[in-house]
Amino acid sequence: MFTPEIRDPLFNLAMERAVLDAVSRGKSGDTVRLWINTRCLVMGSSGKRRGLYGWYDADLAAKLGVKVYKRMTGGGVVYHDEGNLNWSFFIRKRSSTVPSVAALFREAGSIIAESLRGLRLDAYFSPPNRIECNGHKISGMAAYISRNAVLVHGTLLVSTNLDELNRLCIPPPDSPPVANITDWLKDVTISDVVESIEKTLRRLGFVLRRSYPSPWEVERAKALAVDLYNSIVLYTM
Repeated sequence: MFTPEIRDPLFNLAMERAVLDAVSRGKSGDTVRLWINTRCLVMGSSGKRRGLYGWYDADLAAKLGVKVYKRMTGGGVVYHDEGNLNWSFFIRKRSSTVPSVAALFREAGSIIAESLRGLRLDAYFSPPNRIECNGHKISGMAAYISRNAVLVHGTLLVSTNLDELNRLCIPPPDSPPVANITDWLKDVTISDVVESIEKTLRRLGFVLRRSYPSPWEVERAKALAVDLYNSIVLYTM
């Protein structure tokens, strides 16, 4: 599902949990979700706000009026704006054997990288959880495994405000510099990337049907958004 018109971070993060619940309960089939947030920071579930010594500059975020939200998956803080395409794979477990998180990252990352190569970008999966081009990070990913389903999702920097990203986010020491896809492919749009992901999935044998979230997923997301607002959405002040 591609829902570019829904750009509210609170609702979109709640929808991640809602779709995972729907797939886990058999209410929805395996789902690929492509989505965009307005400008914000998104923190991993185990993250803590630690000012200049943590994953983001809390004082600067407050000064710039950038809201900070928390997602269900782990990892560090990532920057979202309307030049970033978020991608999510929701897959129902077929057996009691659960793939390792490393394997999930490799499989999902390889699909996205192949999609970018379809646009003539020299992209490749870089362990443990990045997609790179020419030594620059263009995508990071995280995962969540529930009882009956798995979620792997990530960012994809198409035409993001990298100046603001680099000012706000504090990467770990071994992280490569970030770059936009448009640094190499000047005229590529988010819609072009979406189309290439769809083509790659079909070429790999996946049967795709474009759709909007189901009524159950929407209602579930609305309920979850209330909980997120009351408990784990962080507003920098």
